[in-house]
Amino acid sequence: MGKRESYLIWGLMLIFWLSMVVGWTYTLDCDSPLGTDAPSTIDDKIRETRDGYQERLNVDHYFALTGSSLSDSAIGQHRQIEFYGPISTPSDAANKSWLYSKDVSSKTEFHWLDEDGNELQITNAGTLNISSDDLLGTLTNETYFTAVNAAGDGTVDLIKANSSDVAVLPDGSEMASTTAPTADADISNKKYVDDQVDASSADGYTPTSYTGGESITFPNGLILKHGSGTADGVGDATISFGTAFPHAIVSVTVSSSQLAGWVSNVLVSGFDFDSAGTSNTYYWQAWGY
Repeated sequence: MGKRESYLIWGLMLIFWLSMVVGWTYTLDCDSPLGTDAPSTIDDKIRETRDGYQERLNVDHYFALTGSSLSDSAIGQHRQIEFYGPISTPSDAANKSWLYSKDVSSKTEFHWLDEDGNELQITNAGTLNISSDDLLGTLTNETYFTAVNAAGDGTVDLIKANSSDVAVLPDGSEMASTTAPTADADISNKKYVDDQVDASSADGYTPTSYTGGESITFPNGLILKHGSGTADGVGDATISFGTAFPHAIVSVTVSSSQLAGWVSNVLVSGFDFDSAGTSNTYYWQAWGY
């Protein structure tokens, strides 16, 4: 091996060692070149300066060389933003804002400072540091909060405030389970409500409204059928129910202010009213289940 090759190898080893010690291949020395240095060293110093800045900028930015040139159209774009260390809250100033790292309980957390001196801690122990005050008024009225759907290709509505300032859940919303509520202000699930209706039926619970029709079915399964008719006072009047009782008939009553008669041939599908006397309108009720 000749001297030139030996010098080259030792030079490369020296460069590698320096890069391991100081972290950089190229030196950026603000005192170099000296005024006493030979003018012929200027071109070397210019190249060294360019190489030094390229090497350092290439850490947080994309400053990769194409050959010996910085010619890629993406040059200058960020690779990352690495903060040197935590600082104290900066002094605010008009038309300026700051993003910085600051210690909270001896751990660095991101902070934001606006021109009015409002400081916001952005992170907290690995999570976004968001409180209810940070969300105040940020969602438009009559607009749902949403979550990603199970397929991952859309969203589902969660809750919104309507124009009457009332919280609204979308149709089909569910409780997490069928467990009964434990406090007066708790939202009740359908199973709990159904259970209460069934339990109340034995105490005489009745529907709260009537919308017409021959039959009313009560929550405990008892059915009331009712109607009216006209008897001629001569023979039987047959009353046929629009829908027969599913199981059995319990009782039938007929009333009229002027008409005498009696009930016969009682079936789940209807009954006969045997009348005697003057033709008149009568009213009937039938109970069954």
